[in-house]
Amino acid sequence: MFRLGVVIVTISLLSGCATELMYGWKSKHWVSEDTTNDTHDMVGVRYNHAVVGTFNNSYGRESYFAGYYDSIKHSNWELFGVVGAVRGYTVCFGDDSSNTNTCPFISGGVTYLGVNEWFMPTLYQFGDASVIGFRVRF
Repeated sequence: MFRLGVVIVTISLLSGCATELMYGWKSKHWVSEDTTNDTHDMVGVRYNHAVVGTFNNSYGRESYFAGYYDSIKHSNWELFGVVGAVRGYTVCFGDDSSNTNTCPFISGGVTYLGVNEWFMPTLYQFGDASVIGFRVRF
């Protein structure tokens, strides 16, 4: 999965399409008890309102997402949301070890903008998993 993330970022940067890189790492699941990992290794790129990326889902499966991004800013904070689709889960809510499905994707988060544009600490929310990461603007 890391290699796919590197490919997505490299192509986006070389084509001049990316305006932002997103990375998510350590996570905490608040409700699910059947998850198999606590790192999501999410890598994504954003161009205006479009976002695409890849991550290791809560059940250890490589997953891909694409969606519409929007945000509101106040002072040094940005609250954002993404609505789209994700592929990599066996069922849309939970896991049953069957084939991979495409499911709705709704995510959100908050970013602190007060450091600089090259490092913006971010808390993402994927389902019941809160994921710590950062964003970089170009």
